[in-house]
Amino acid sequence: MAASMASAQLGVAAYSERANTAAMNQPGARAVDDILLGALAEMEMPPIELADHLDVRRSTLLNPGVPGWAEVEEWAYADA
Repeated sequence: MAASMASAQLGVAAYSERANTAAMNQPGARAVDDILLGALAEMEMPPIELADHLDVRRSTLLNPGVPGWAEVEEWAYADA
């Protein structure tokens, strides 16, 4: 488990570095970390009723028409 977490963190760091490099070529650009981390900090946890649909393995398979999609979609767009 710890190895997969470390791998995921390295992936996020590499993505963030690439995105920041590309963004900094634009006038008035902000670091991607500033934008994404702020948005993530403001996110609410999904309701416990959706936990089965949002675990890492199942959420990668979730798509329109699959049981659970409508509930997750409704939660995701509730404050939009």
